[in-house]
Amino acid sequence: MFTNPLSLFVKFLLVWLTLVLLMSSLAVRPVLIQVAGTKVYLQVTPTSVRPNLSLEEIVFRYDVEDIPYAALDRDLRDIVDSVAEYRPLSRRFRQMTVYVSLEQVGAVHTITQASSTRPDDGLYLIGSVTSVRSSDEHERLLVVRYGLPRQTDQADPEGRLLHAFRDDTLVLATVRIHRGHARLDMLHPVSN
Repeated sequence: MFTNPLSLFVKFLLVWLTLVLLMSSLAVRPVLIQVAGTKVYLQVTPTSVRPNLSLEEIVFRYDVEDIPYAALDRDLRDIVDSVAEYRPLSRRFRQMTVYVSLEQVGAVHTITQASSTRPDDGLYLIGSVTSVRSSDEHERLLVVRYGLPRQTDQADPEGRLLHAFRDDTLVLATVRIHRGHARLDMLHPVSN
């Protein structure tokens, strides 16, 4: 009936070590996703810039959020064709995952194709459908969100970023992409 104290200690040590390893694996994985990844530059457009706004109050959007009809696969084209503009999307469409393949054109990464299936290779973003709208050229666009922030708390003591947004200067977002998931590093204006 009496258990060996050494045996109890070994069992305790094994349980403790298992818990420590489990907790460390849970803690390390998000950090690796945050640090690892391919660095890309995405063009950013402000949605509201008024002279009295501070940098933290500027809302912006990524140009890769608007996917042109020509870049959509057949399943996504069916969504665009079946939805009236500015109408709420059905739950099925809102929960649909979209894989947006990117390629570098000059300094900026742009959309090459959007699909409802994960690409076999290459650089891509994972997003979800939010709406369908028309562009200025009367082209139907699928609007996708990627989970990237749309406001910045980035320090801008000289006001370069704020002036760039006000003056319609090209602003790029440095984004790190790892397995389709993206994290914003910083915004920076591109000088001419």
